[in-house]
Amino acid sequence: MKKDNKKIKIMKIKTILLIIVQTFFFTALSAQTTQEQADKIVLERMSSETQSYTVYAKEDVQKEMIITTATEEMLELDYSSWIYYIRYGANQGRYLIVNESNGNLLEVDAKSGAEPENLAEWREIESQIVNFTPCQIESGCDYFLRKVDVEFTEKGIQIKYYNFEVTCDFTTVDVTHTLENGVLNITQKGTPNEAKCKCYTDVSYTINGISQDEVNVIFINGVQVCCNNISNQSFIGKWVLIAQGYYDNNNAIVINPVENSWQYIIFLQNWIMKEPYFCNGEIAEDELPYRIDEQFLYKNYLDKVNTYIYKYELENDKLTLNYVYGNITMKYPQIVIKIYQRINE
Repeated sequence: MKKDNKKIKIMKIKTILLIIVQTFFFTALSAQTTQEQADKIVLERMSSETQSYTVYAKEDVQKEMIITTATEEMLELDYSSWIYYIRYGANQGRYLIVNESNGNLLEVDAKSGAEPENLAEWREIESQIVNFTPCQIESGCDYFLRKVDVEFTEKGIQIKYYNFEVTCDFTTVDVTHTLENGVLNITQKGTPNEAKCKCYTDVSYTINGISQDEVNVIFINGVQVCCNNISNQSFIGKWVLIAQGYYDNNNAIVINPVENSWQYIIFLQNWIMKEPYFCNGEIAEDELPYRIDEQFLYKNYLDKVNTYIYKYELENDKLTLNYVYGNITMKYPQIVIKIYQRINE
């Protein structure tokens, strides 16, 4: 005998509690909810999600719509609302429905495989897809200190975290974030995390809807990885070493020119600094995170033991780095000042 689908109709004055989790992130709005306001309500709700997801939105206010729920009931909406579909994966998703008249948010679990047939026509407003590599053991010349790439794109902020420590039994990396007063706090956690052995994975994801103007500093798991309160635009590019200095026996500074130098540094837009290094007799480029403030440049600052701090002077196309802190060679004379010239390539 064929089972009839039950049909529930939601009227403007009715609230159902059977299959809908009703969440009020905002108090009732005095005017009708705009699309921009509805987007904000939904993104606020999704900010607490830890798994990968994509948020799709219908472009226009929907006057009526029928949704098949996870309990195989037919849900009919007959009031004006903004409709969003959250896709977690193949045949996995749910709907978020924002009432146009008051901004109330309804959350409906969708039936397996019940995503909109025309989802390709919906507007994608956010995607948090966390990609990661299989477990790897740190070893060899190609392994360097943990480093983070931070890049602001049109969609939001893109994070690439290299050599993130997890337990050997991990199957996914959960990511959450908060943004308050210019401070972006990101939490990364490998799950499960029950095994005693450790390994490392490269993690990448994009947090949509965050512009560079909104962020002053970024923390990942409590560690500062990016400082954006000083623009690094003046540093970006390739710089070649043209002179270096040391202190003589009379504590006077001696500056000597460097001719035909192969030594250089490259500052990238994503707060990564490249320097040459030797490995297996070959010269390659090492990538180190950096940050700057009004007076100092911090190289490789994610590693407290091997951080280098320089007081910098930037004038036209010349960059002078005065050594302040860090491990330097004991070979005499100890180089404490380096002067670079910008190269236009």
